[in-house]
Amino acid sequence: MYSFKRKYKELNDRSRIIFWFAFLIILLIISAGVYALFLSGQLTLQRTYPLKGSQEHVYRNLASFDRITEWIKGLRVDSSTDTLHLADLDSVVFYNPHNRPVVITITRREPFCNVEWNVHVNNRTYGILFYDKYLTDTTSELCIQVKTPLTKWQALGSFMLIDSIHYHMDRLARELNASLFHQKSNYRLTYQGTMSLDQKPYLLAARQVDAQEFTKNLVHYLPEILIYGIKNGLYNRKAKLILMRKNTKNGKIYFATGFQLLKKPDTLPPLYHIGYLPKGTYAAFWIEGDYLYHPYARNKAQHMLHNRGMSYDTSRPFIYRYLVGHSKFPKNPEKWETILYLPVKNQ
Repeated sequence: MYSFKRKYKELNDRSRIIFWFAFLIILLIISAGVYALFLSGQLTLQRTYPLKGSQEHVYRNLASFDRITEWIKGLRVDSSTDTLHLADLDSVVFYNPHNRPVVITITRREPFCNVEWNVHVNNRTYGILFYDKYLTDTTSELCIQVKTPLTKWQALGSFMLIDSIHYHMDRLARELNASLFHQKSNYRLTYQGTMSLDQKPYLLAARQVDAQEFTKNLVHYLPEILIYGIKNGLYNRKAKLILMRKNTKNGKIYFATGFQLLKKPDTLPPLYHIGYLPKGTYAAFWIEGDYLYHPYARNKAQHMLHNRGMSYDTSRPFIYRYLVGHSKFPKNPEKWETILYLPVKNQ
């Protein structure tokens, strides 16, 4: 009867070393084959990064090609590209610092949370999903998920590819964060004094939503109520659109948006109601610049209140009155004008 133990004892030291060396090589080949078998098909990697930027601000930098070259270092647009309409394009050819073409296609946009890219570079295609999570009005959390096809042969050396992808994920998050820091000062803020707000009737659409869905709701209801007001002759153009907003204790955001009524309607849709601006003292601040920078401007305005010896009243909503915007300067958001009213406690 064959006995492995007896045969092993009959081997000299040199033969035993050769045996174990051969055994380890066979084990390594089998392990590599199993590793390649399970890893091949698709490689998926994911990391999460804290960002010092508002949710909408992060989204805009990911979802529009006119901003991508501002924060991805070394990326340049092909000379044949119509740069005047970059914001409207879904696919653009760029060149990296090694002068190699990088084709980026935006395959999905879910305002203001998800953006999905398809990136083709160095004969390899990567699917990149960005998920932007609201944390506070001026901070967010960005999850980056990368997927790429992987053959069995590529899987054997995939540890090098994984390190490379992780490096580029970290670099994207780092460069985006740095760019947000420089961009968010692109506004002008001026203190206008304290005042009481008018007590005329407004047509309002009011909602209470999760913070993650606030901007998405706002960009839906603000144009909708404006169109309704214009069609029915209710909109007082001199008074401008307004937004009232307040954070609630349960982590949600209450907001009401609308306009001062030119006349009172006989009937209203279920989602609309007639309301009034809050009473009490408000500090007014003039903001010039893209609406993207409103959270940063409001944060600075609250510090200005403190420096002037005034206290912010959290029991009342803050209010934006939109004076000049996209309809007048669609390509020049730096010219947009807004008045911010911050509630002030009576001293």
